[in-house]
Amino acid sequence: MLQLPVICLALCLNSSCSKVEQMPPEPWTNDWTILTTCGEGGRPSQDFDKTWSPEEMIPGKYSNRPYYDASDRHLGIMELHPISDKEPAMLRFTGTIPLDRPILVVVAGGNLNGDCVLKCVVNDLPIGEYTLDGSKWTTCTFDLSQYLGKPTTVELWNCAGGKDPWHFEHCYIDQIGFQDK
Repeated sequence: MLQLPVICLALCLNSSCSKVEQMPPEPWTNDWTILTTCGEGGRPSQDFDKTWSPEEMIPGKYSNRPYYDASDRHLGIMELHPISDKEPAMLRFTGTIPLDRPILVVVAGGNLNGDCVLKCVVNDLPIGEYTLDGSKWTTCTFDLSQYLGKPTTVELWNCAGGKDPWHFEHCYIDQIGFQDK
């Protein structure tokens, strides 16, 4: 079972995040940091409030969006986009993998108009990847058992790839957490 402690948002570093601070907290946002994503004008960004949607990304309101099913709601979604076809968007966790929960679980989806590759990189070594498109939400799992009890850096990379390697490479992340085997 996915066990996620409820914690407050801590990625906001300046007053431009005031609207983000008013949202219900997401369990994983305190432990993960945005290293970079494609911001406005195609420039690298670490602006949490520009990548975060506190609500469902419903048809008609969002044109670049993940799969939508009213019976399977996804609230509090982070959107990432690679900087270029060679430079990924990245999130980072630094710490110790919970001894009783060594499986990293990421619920993510791609854009309805394209696809992307979500890679898990641990201590600079890739350990797994999923191709995500906009047809469904995917539960991506990565076994981190071999890193238990050691200082660990885990990165999630949203990379260009899939059928069309540079076409709507958006990655939408709804949840990140650790679970038992």
